[in-house]
This record gives sequence, C-alpha cells and structure tokens, in this order.
Amino acid sequence: MDSVAGKPLHEPHFIPFRTGIRKKLWKKNCIALGLAAGFLEPLESTAILLITRSVQRMLELFPNFSRGEQAWPSLASEFNARMRADYEEVRDFIILHYRTTKRIDTEFWRRCQTDPVPDGLGANIELFEARGQFRKADQGVFGNTSWQAVLTGMGVMPQSHHPFADLGGFDRIHRQMQAERARLEAAVQALPAYRGFPPTLR
Repeated sequence: MDSVAGKPLHEPHFIPFRTGIRKKLWKKNCIALGLAAGFLEPLESTAILLITRSVQRMLELFPNFSRGEQAWPSLASEFNARMRADYEEVRDFIILHYRTTKRIDTEFWRRCQTDPVPDGLGANIELFEARGQFRKADQGVFGNTSWQAVLTGMGVMPQSHHPFADLGGFDRIHRQMQAERARLEAAVQALPAYRGFPPTLR
C-alpha cells in the first residue's frame, strides 16, 4: 500500500482460492469445462483460452454414438491428457514469472527463487539459457515468442545461439529485417483510422 499514491478507499480484501485441476475432466458422460475443470490464478487470465481449447478438443474427440462407437473411453482419456498438458503449460508459464524475478526484498520473493520448479519448466529455462531454444510440444498454449518475452524481459539471456545463424551474413539479415519493417509500416499506413469504423465495430 505504501507504493500507491493517494489515500486508499478501502482496506485490501483478500480472496483465498485453491489452485488445481480435476483428475479427470471427462468422466463417463460428463465433461468439466471452465472453472468446473480447474483454476490456476487470475492474473494470467487464461480461463477463456482454456475453455476454448476444451471445446475444440471436445469437438475433435466427440464420440459417434449414432454408429454405436465403443471406443469413447479412449477418446475421453486422450481429451484428459491433452487438457492436463495445457493446464500444466499454463502453470509453468505462471511460475516462470516468479522464478526469474530478481526481487529479494521479502521472504516471498526469496522463496520464489529457491522453491523447486516442475521438471519441464526447469529444462525449458536451461535450454533457453544455453541456446535460446525451447523444448515445447507443438500446438502449445503459448508460442515461443511469449516464453522469450518473459525470459528476456526478466534479464535471462542465452549464452550461445544456433550455429546456422552464423551462416548468413548479418548485413543481409539486417537488410531483410529493414525491408520487412518497411512492409509493415506500409501496411499500417494503409489501414483505416479508428474513427472510420462504424461504432458497432469499435
């Protein structure tokens, strides 16, 4: 509270919550979606994304009951495995913010840097520190640029890079990037102004 300017209107209201995910999101003829499936934390705000991915997975794996499909338990198992992987990736991405912080002014922040991290996250951090790469499955929740943004924003920089990066001259790479920048700027200039949109589309 000392770091916030002005007089507080109310005392802080603490809302405790329990994080986690159901052991089985799809069990028998029931599928848990959204907060019924699990909850991690409010700041990253991935609830809508996880709902969307749940619905997509449900549609991909929906049983064909009209043909008497008997293999639906295996479909449920695959759904549960995919969604657990999504929740675990979100968990790792959240922990990444706390693990890489340089703050040590309170016991909370000191614990963030010493508490054990999930194996997958630890390996991801080590690989990025070594080569600027990630060990991430395809179609993950977060793209490599999101992981890189957090790591470099927290001051974690790779010690080396892929040797193929040395094969192309940096002058040529710089020219290509400048050309791409010019194309992006031209595309932005061609876009209509915000005020030009109908009010219903703003």
